[in-house]
Amino acid sequence: MDCPRCGKPLTDRNPRGPRVYACEGCGWGEERLSSRGGAPWEAAEEPPPPRPTAGKVALLWVLSVVVIVGPLIVLTYGVPYLAATRGVVGATTPAEVWGWLHPYYWLGIAVYVVLAATVSPSYDAGNLWWGGIPGLNNPFSLQDDWNRTMRGLALALLPGKLVVLCLQLSWRFLRPPRGNS
Repeated sequence: MDCPRCGKPLTDRNPRGPRVYACEGCGWGEERLSSRGGAPWEAAEEPPPPRPTAGKVALLWVLSVVVIVGPLIVLTYGVPYLAATRGVVGATTPAEVWGWLHPYYWLGIAVYVVLAATVSPSYDAGNLWWGGIPGLNNPFSLQDDWNRTMRGLALALLPGKLVVLCLQLSWRFLRPPRGNS
């Protein structure tokens, strides 16, 4: 980890106990210890996490835009095209589909992202199948059915968690670093 003040690597001042980080270059972490008059392990405070780079944030934004806008493009242009090529009677145009989706799609995306940010299903990966053989259901236990359902929910929420991660890292990237006046 790097010092939030000068950017030099931090060192652990208490190798036998709780981690206490301090900077040898600028003294970050040391001043708190000397002002309190205590031993280094009394001020066990983790440094702030490193700031993300611009490249990582840009890549996450591209992936998030694909997650959000991709289904809209498929629904707006892909479904009418498939319906027209398959000879479906009453096939609609992309403009009609856009009119149906416009307010509801964005509301649905907002609810999905909020759900992805707040819901984190947990499951026992060792209890998904009977005897650990994929596809073999245990007829004597409902727990493996529940675990498969929770795993499916966790996988369905992954794209929304990507959008949430993008928003969190963007906030950390754009805000000023702590400790600077």
